[in-house]
Amino acid sequence: RVQGKNVEVVCEIISDIDAKLLNQIAAEVSKSIKGVAALLFENRMCIAVFENTKLDAGQIVKHLSAKFGLKGGGSKAMAQLGGVQPEKINEYKEVLVQVINEM
Repeated sequence: RVQGKNVEVVCEIISDIDAKLLNQIAAEVSKSIKGVAALLFENRMCIAVFENTKLDAGQIVKHLSAKFGLKGGGSKAMAQLGGVQPEKINEYKEVLVQVINEM
C-alpha cells in the first residue's frame, strides 16, 4: 500500500487466480481500503476505484496508457490496461500515485 494525496493505493502483482476474477478482486480491494486498487495479472492491469472517491479509473488508465504506450479503457469505477510488464510494477506504481495526486 502507498498513500496518495487523499486516498490509499494498492498496486500489486497477483497470480494463481482465474483471470475472470481479476476485476472482482480489484473491486473488493478498492472497497476494503476505500481507495484505488491496481492489480497486475500476466500482461493486464485492472484498476478499480472506490465509489466515494472523486477519482475516475478510466481517466487514470488514459494517463497510464499515454505514459507507457499501453492500450486500455473503462468506466469511472473500473478500467483495464493491456500489454503491461510485471517487471515494471514500481514504475507503474510511481506514475499511478502521481496521476491520482494530480486529479
